[in-house]
Amino acid sequence: ETSWDDLLEGIGSPEAWAAKRQSVRERFLTLIREEAAPEPPGDLQVEIEREWDGEGFHIQDISYQVEDDERAHAYLAVPDGPVPAGGHPGVVCVHGTTNWGARRTLGLPPEPGDPHETKISHGLDYARQLVRTGYVTISPEHFCSARRVPEEGPYETAAFYRKHPDWSAVGKYVYDSRIACSVLAARPEVDASRLGVTGHSLGGHGSIWLAAIDDRIKCAAP
Repeated sequence: ETSWDDLLEGIGSPEAWAAKRQSVRERFLTLIREEAAPEPPGDLQVEIEREWDGEGFHIQDISYQVEDDERAHAYLAVPDGPVPAGGHPGVVCVHGTTNWGARRTLGLPPEPGDPHETKISHGLDYARQLVRTGYVTISPEHFCSARRVPEEGPYETAAFYRKHPDWSAVGKYVYDSRIACSVLAARPEVDASRLGVTGHSLGGHGSIWLAAIDDRIKCAAP
């Protein structure tokens, strides 16, 4: 028995769930120590690091501010052709515990010369599949991977806890995912009223957590 076993107690209708949802949300925020999270930057300072064409879509390798002293990186993919009236739907594509997992979502190999990962990753290219069918996608890098990999290695959180001893790694993960969602929603090609999230493995958990905390997400497919 856990403190979460009562989630559906007294829920017999959509209206009953709506009434209980806020208290569940508050419990979740307490669990991930949301009170220790910093205020997101007012100016994300989005920059395009490089860009190139894929098969039927365009890719931008972007960076943006997530904390005053920290920038995140993501791959943004936009379908070729005219933008429909109102914009494309958008999807946040969160990856699993592969160091260059964000690249894998677009079917790209790891960055060359990376000591943590030498094999090309095949499969799990859900961002590529989505952008080819008309979605704009953003694939953010986890804060303990790729270009932010800590000295201890991919997915090691010791450095994070030295910096934020009162926060949680899950809280940071969700915080970064919400900022990635903001970057996606601000794109001129995107209909910000039609946003979703998907992910595999750790990214499957991340998609559930983002949908739970961010009301801009209308659909989650972990």
